[in-house]
Amino acid sequence: MQNHTAVNTAQAIILRDLVDALLFEDIAGIVSNSEITKENGQTLLIYERETQQIKIPVYFSALNMFRYESSQPITIEGRVSKQPLTAAEFWQTIANMNCDLSHEWEVARVEEGLTTAATQLAKQLSELDLASHPFVMSEQFASLKDRPFHPLAKEKRGLREADYQVYQAELNQSFPLMVAAVKKTHMIHGDTANIDELENLTVPIKEQATDMLNDQGLSIDDYVLFPVHPWQYQHILPNVFATEISEKLVVLLPLKFGDYLSSSSMRSLIDIGAPYNHVKVPFAMQSLGALRLTPTRYMKNGEQAEQLLRQLIEKDEALAKYVMVCDETAWWSYMGQDNDIFKDQLGHLTVQLRKYPEVLAKNDTQQLVSMAALAANDRTLYQMICGKDNISKNDVMTLFEDIAQVFLKVTLSFMQYGALPELHGQNILLSFEDGRVQKCVLRDHDTV
Repeated sequence: MQNHTAVNTAQAIILRDLVDALLFEDIAGIVSNSEITKENGQTLLIYERETQQIKIPVYFSALNMFRYESSQPITIEGRVSKQPLTAAEFWQTIANMNCDLSHEWEVARVEEGLTTAATQLAKQLSELDLASHPFVMSEQFASLKDRPFHPLAKEKRGLREADYQVYQAELNQSFPLMVAAVKKTHMIHGDTANIDELENLTVPIKEQATDMLNDQGLSIDDYVLFPVHPWQYQHILPNVFATEISEKLVVLLPLKFGDYLSSSSMRSLIDIGAPYNHVKVPFAMQSLGALRLTPTRYMKNGEQAEQLLRQLIEKDEALAKYVMVCDETAWWSYMGQDNDIFKDQLGHLTVQLRKYPEVLAKNDTQQLVSMAALAANDRTLYQMICGKDNISKNDVMTLFEDIAQVFLKVTLSFMQYGALPELHGQNILLSFEDGRVQKCVLRDHDTV
């Protein structure tokens, strides 16, 4: 059950993210058409349209833009409710004030997303169950914060309540994977992918799979067993691959194996027994309007990009000192007879095995942390990084300075060669030792 504090905290966070997003984008002139004034030392934006007035407390941030001062209440003229203002209510007010514009905004859709986001965040705050493994814990914190600045990030469209319970990393619910047998004649793979790695995953159910295929007059020798996300297995593959299933090019097998936990991306699944080995599989719910697929062309791009990154690291002193990359060259995908790599269908049936640098996986003195996890603002994580319970403001400032210096050094070092990885908080991890950044670890190389 969600407690009152978690509900209020979640509503406040989603409201803050919504207001900041509207201010940043200057939606409906919420900044440019507002009067800027001060009351009792607090800067206010007074936004007025259609005889309605809103007073938004703001501060001028280091990014040279207004942001919502969330310690102060937003005042909506004529509002009589004593309940805290919610993001959905604020959004509806802005829409009502801009009837000439809001017909293009999908108002009801956004309102639904804001309500779901607040509900799920409240649940995750109240039922947060941290794993004992530091790396897994950091993925949970990264998932808890989710994409910063996006008020709808916590909504995963297409999921039911029971799905959130199992597939959100914060709730620490592990689950097995399902299996699809893909005919070898309709499969492609990475240039250096070792099929033994994939087959080792499904060893526990290979004998059963062999028997099930034999019962259909098929031979295991003609197929490769693909791990499949259980949600994808149930809701997507039977429809998207209906023709291929009827032709026995794809055979869905009712078999389960392994014990996995969602990472912050939800597509990449953490092997509970080997947390530095991830299985990345399609999971076709919507997050921020995009289906969480793993298109074949992206994996091919990633393979080439990883080669480039390794070449640059080898030739540059700063990159060699600070940067390591995950091995994402082991991937497999269904491929149609037409070899059309741009077909959306392919992105629904792929698998990638991600391996983190072994030297870090075996180093018990370091903490490998997704940079996005740092935005969750939880003392547990900072205590782990700094190696002490009492964290001072100076400790945090010193840590931030260290992170910023290394991050900028790495970014500029890549840029001098005309290349730049996708360096957002979910794709870059930091290895800390004794409270200092030792390495940056890059993953998801497909958009270099």
